[in-house]
Amino acid sequence: MAEALFHERTREPTPVANRGRFTIDALWLTAILVAGSMQYWFPNVRPGVSHDSYSTEADGKKAFYLLLRQESEKRKLHVARSFYPLDQEVVGTSSRKIPDRLKLDNPPALCLLGPHRYPNAEEWTAILEWIQAGGTLVIAARDDHPHLKIPLVDITVRPLSELGEGDQVVDDSGLVRTTLVTEGNLYWESGAWIDAPKAQPLVQFGGTVQAVIQE
Repeated sequence: MAEALFHERTREPTPVANRGRFTIDALWLTAILVAGSMQYWFPNVRPGVSHDSYSTEADGKKAFYLLLRQESEKRKLHVARSFYPLDQEVVGTSSRKIPDRLKLDNPPALCLLGPHRYPNAEEWTAILEWIQAGGTLVIAARDDHPHLKIPLVDITVRPLSELGEGDQVVDDSGLVRTTLVTEGNLYWESGAWIDAPKAQPLVQFGGTVQAVIQE
């Protein structure tokens, strides 16, 4: 099962957002930057997987999960793990609503952050239909397996080894260019880049796109 989380939106979505919003980054750590205002829900993967929210290994998500739970409690938001298959979570009911067991007032966002495996074809179908119905997806490729292609939305994550001369802008400044934060500096390290011609860049580093948003 893919490692995932949900958050409940705390503001009314715009008309564009109601049609679904898709966000992807090359490093799952980016999601921490927007953790403060979100409500999360972590589906479980089988025991022993080093990428899940129980793992304290380098690629585990336990520290991230605990941080979100702590910050969410301050804002009276909800954090919990789920034990349901990914396609069942986003399918919910025939009207594409979130399952009643979540008891959330507003549609949540689904986050797949460096998962043990990427969604299969059936799961992608359910996820994309859910996005079209108003859901929000945040996804990050794995550092050790950055090949990721999202069907129908023209977004692809590729390793830097596949970077061509026409795929990057000359930038030797060493700066992380981002719209996510306005103060301070970010340290960014990545072995991949994002090819998403229809998306708006959120993070750029070394002349490559590292995080995008697509509505």
